[in-house]
Amino acid sequence: MKLLQRLGFTKADETDIQIALFAVRSSWLVTMIALLIWSTYDVITKQTITMPLNILLFGGIVYFFTYLYMRRKLKGETHVQ
Repeated sequence: MKLLQRLGFTKADETDIQIALFAVRSSWLVTMIALLIWSTYDVITKQTITMPLNILLFGGIVYFFTYLYMRRKLKGETHVQ
């Protein structure tokens, strides 16, 4: 454990967690936008659905259902407002 502390790894406080969450959201958004642009280009030029669109849709579906699951689990709500 002392080695990790010397390398700068410490227990995360609230600020560190917020910074990490912002970084994850930002990278997810950039990835989704890139996949959307790539998918649109492929649909226009190749006139077919390619893997980037499948990944984009799958990522959106996973996000949506994870959001619903965690919202119900943590807040005990049965509906989305």
